[in-house]
Amino acid sequence: MNKEQNVTFINKFANYIGLLIISICVTLGVFAITNTKNNDPLSNQFSSELFNINSSKVQQSFTDLGNINRNIPKDTKNEGICLRYPTYGTSLENITEEEKNNLIKESSLIFPGTNTYTSLDKDGNYLLDGNLTGKKIYKHTASIDMYEGNVSDEEKAVIRKIDINATIWRNYITGLYAAPGEIIKLEISQDDLEKIGSLTIAVGQVTHKNTINNIWKARNDFSRMPTIAGLFKTSETTFYFGTPMGGPIYLYPEKLGNFSCTISSAVTYPFYIHGYTTYEDFNKMSQSSAPYFDFEIWDKGVRHSGPKSRANFDYENLLKVGDLWEKICRTSNRVPTNSSADSGVGYIYDPFVAAGEAVAFVGGRIAVNAPLYWMHGALNYDSMVNSGFWGQIHEFNHHFQNYGMSGASTNEVTNNATSLLSYILYTNISSYRTNDDSSLSGWNRYLDPSISLKETLTNTSSQNGLNSYADIIHSFGVDNFIAATRKDTKKYTPTSWYQALSEVIDYDFSYYFETLLHQQIDEDVKNLYKDRKKFIPIASLYQTGRNYYSEDVEYTSNTVKPFYFKDKTDFILDFDKFLVYPSEFSCSIKNITSLDNGYLQKISDNKYRYVPNDKRKLSGEFKITFHLENSSVANDDISLTFNLGITNGNPEKCIYRYDSQIYSSPDEALNNNFDGYSSKDVISTKSTFLNGISANSIGYLNGKILIPSDGKYSLCLRAGRGNHALYLSSDGVNYKKYLEFSGDKNTFDNEASHNVVLNLKKGDFLYYKQITISNNHPDAYTELGWSINDNNTVSIQSTYLYDVNATINNSSFVSEVVYPYTYNENYIFYKSDISKEKIISVNQGAWDDTTKIDNILDGNPDTFYHSNNGNYLSSDNPFEIIIDLGESKTWNSIKLTGRQKGVNHLPIEFSIFGSGDSNKFEKVAEITKDNAIINGITSSAVFEEKEFRYIKLIVTDTSLQSGNKYICLSDIELSYTQNMVSKSNNLLEYYGDFSLNNKYLSSYGHLIEGKGTIKYTGDFSNFVLFVRQKSACQIKVIFDNHSEIINLLANDNLSPAFIKSLSKKSQHTIIIEVLEGTLSVDSFMTI
Repeated sequence: MNKEQNVTFINKFANYIGLLIISICVTLGVFAITNTKNNDPLSNQFSSELFNINSSKVQQSFTDLGNINRNIPKDTKNEGICLRYPTYGTSLENITEEEKNNLIKESSLIFPGTNTYTSLDKDGNYLLDGNLTGKKIYKHTASIDMYEGNVSDEEKAVIRKIDINATIWRNYITGLYAAPGEIIKLEISQDDLEKIGSLTIAVGQVTHKNTINNIWKARNDFSRMPTIAGLFKTSETTFYFGTPMGGPIYLYPEKLGNFSCTISSAVTYPFYIHGYTTYEDFNKMSQSSAPYFDFEIWDKGVRHSGPKSRANFDYENLLKVGDLWEKICRTSNRVPTNSSADSGVGYIYDPFVAAGEAVAFVGGRIAVNAPLYWMHGALNYDSMVNSGFWGQIHEFNHHFQNYGMSGASTNEVTNNATSLLSYILYTNISSYRTNDDSSLSGWNRYLDPSISLKETLTNTSSQNGLNSYADIIHSFGVDNFIAATRKDTKKYTPTSWYQALSEVIDYDFSYYFETLLHQQIDEDVKNLYKDRKKFIPIASLYQTGRNYYSEDVEYTSNTVKPFYFKDKTDFILDFDKFLVYPSEFSCSIKNITSLDNGYLQKISDNKYRYVPNDKRKLSGEFKITFHLENSSVANDDISLTFNLGITNGNPEKCIYRYDSQIYSSPDEALNNNFDGYSSKDVISTKSTFLNGISANSIGYLNGKILIPSDGKYSLCLRAGRGNHALYLSSDGVNYKKYLEFSGDKNTFDNEASHNVVLNLKKGDFLYYKQITISNNHPDAYTELGWSINDNNTVSIQSTYLYDVNATINNSSFVSEVVYPYTYNENYIFYKSDISKEKIISVNQGAWDDTTKIDNILDGNPDTFYHSNNGNYLSSDNPFEIIIDLGESKTWNSIKLTGRQKGVNHLPIEFSIFGSGDSNKFEKVAEITKDNAIINGITSSAVFEEKEFRYIKLIVTDTSLQSGNKYICLSDIELSYTQNMVSKSNNLLEYYGDFSLNNKYLSSYGHLIEGKGTIKYTGDFSNFVLFVRQKSACQIKVIFDNHSEIINLLANDNLSPAFIKSLSKKSQHTIIIEVLEGTLSVDSFMTI
């Protein structure tokens, strides 16, 4: 385990280089850059727009084969049970018990079920188990404005081929929407249907596990129909379906595996699958009138599913959101889960929430039910990394909290601790901390280790809140914390958590647990670690990390972003105020290391002024060592790490005070530059709220707002007890008065007299001046708030507020990949060839003429060898066979296959011997039931590499649990395999004329195709390039100063273009030149 958690937090917008080229010509899902000016094969590099930095798999593709007419219903109908129906998002007022019963009854009649219908015929007639019911599909009254929108009658239906390699037990996005009351057709081949068993089709909003979020009678918030989705199950090659309510279509196969199907007559709806969806595809989908949206990290990731109106349609933003959620998924998956996390987590954003503000369904459903307005916050990158999204990630991590002190896996604390890990690693929020504790408010405060430790030290009762976990994370880092959670899986006691930490981290935690957390730890457990260094917590507002020791080696845990002083202020490090440690200790500064940029000027023993040489640069990391003194608690000195910077100032807040009232209107005061005041206070502020404006005073706020996204902005001035005005400008020079009123408007609402609506673009600046003149009240006030795209009006977040003269770096914050997802796969370099094999000897006869030993060499899986009747297998009577493999090769694995049907006797205890001449055999491996791999009708084993031509196999036991044991085999296969790492084609370097194609099933969501040169440099001993060739191609492969020409044939399936086994693992460079045709790169493997 790497105990050093030293994460560098640097804005590296260059990581998203592919995003800057999106405006170049894009055609048919293919993003191309062509070199026309330079013949140097390595002079022009192609960068995929799908900069999927974590390279997770996406094994799904869509191909639209054309358009088809829709069968649009002319009218809406209903079952005639209800007098009124809810409109999506608006609850029925004063709903009665009878109305609730009627709505629930009507919902049960309009969706498929055992008493309604199970399919449609081509004319839309309901069929129940194949029989006509006398009813027909129609468009329901309550389908109007479902998901906050409607499918336009002008929207064209498509014929879409969908290819899926179902590797996860969940449903799969189709990107197709069944309009209410319309008939949809699905076609699938008999072969594919047999492979997957059956196919469940969901229509409407469901979780990725096909859970329907129903409203039940006890609830009064019927903000839509009680049921809005239905499930169909088919084992037919042609199947018709649809519902009166319509909705997005999902496919859930009964068995895992590859399959293809075609769906006709549905319309497209917008979706974004990270690593698959291209810029052009997304822009095209965004034009659809279908009112739904899905965002997905495909493999063991997350899905955000809800109304299109609540989504984000900035493609560049979604690329970064995808990267962020991918990192979160990979981090949380390292923590013990209390759900089937391999399926990922599915969010449904719905006006009906089953419990509380939002609820996580832990266990088999692996879902989150959240309110509609949360969806935008889960898909807005800048807001997520600068302000936070605690509600969304809190619910996500209810699926990853199977550890800790709280007594159960369903508590509301350890999911927050897991969330804090991603907040630390992947957000920039901690960089906004200041010497005002309120700068990091709410859950964000735990990103400041000093605030967390203050809570710990001020609490005098037993505690196991987030602070108790945050203290550990900030002291020892994310890696160590995750390792401790894995040691503590499903134990849930203070003692077990204490022991888990002690096993991972080389400290005695008794002082922290017993004295500070007031927890009781079992004495016998405490005694195991009593001779170690004691953990004494210490934290500072300014710190970025802390040192710790493991086996006498010093490590640094960096968990906080650099601390930024506001420009035009005094850059003071005040450790009298902003150093936190237990009160029974005294503390002194023992040593300060040098700074790369500037120096610390001593003011007093615990106070220093930072003097930078260059305000544009960080100070560079430096350490301050503190000595904590307590005669009864022995401890070592502790070093905190610091990194300081200077950032733009906050907006200015001015209070002008006059001997008597001079100005009665804001215009008059502003035009005279507030002249005539007797005193003036100028304060920087992190908000647009200004209060405490007393009689004969004027409050004035001046700043600028960075607009976070394109949209409609409703700016609301709430104010009271005076005369108020709001002036706005797009350039900071020419201001216009937009609002003026007297008296009180003390809430953010949509009333026109204190609202202004503007359409603004992401990256714009909006300059503002707020003025309030007190009407002789001691506390007049003003605050500017906003609503974005008709969401709730809220205070403007401090992260968007700047001094009018601030210079803004528009580069987005980018975090590093800390836990990349690695696909380790066994790759078979070669197998034994039965056409070259010959049986030399066998010591047991056959059951009869149909089960003779030669059957294992006939290549027919339906024939097999069975040892003779009464010749029971045992260690005293083993089965022995010698086979000539036909060639001497290096082997390292064996697979023994039993018969397809009937009782199997798979070897589970056997020995392998090898020989070069069939005379002298050496033992190669001893396989026991503990290391034999049983999978269905096969028994496999991996052994140390050995070269031989002849194999002797001696079997002493089989898989049969009871009864007489025999040997039963249909095949014996030797192979040479390597556990290799599969990697995305994005990680290769491309030079020349290449393009991106996502129209075919591939390993990582897209192929990269073209002509030119491909280069890869890395540490490896084996390299395999995988292609999906739609046409023949000739390539030249250059490696370690050797080259060869390879001809590739057309092959729709994934296949190796070449395999290079090099002498040893070291840095190698492989260059691939395309000589003729087009190369279609899928992925590659290295070891």
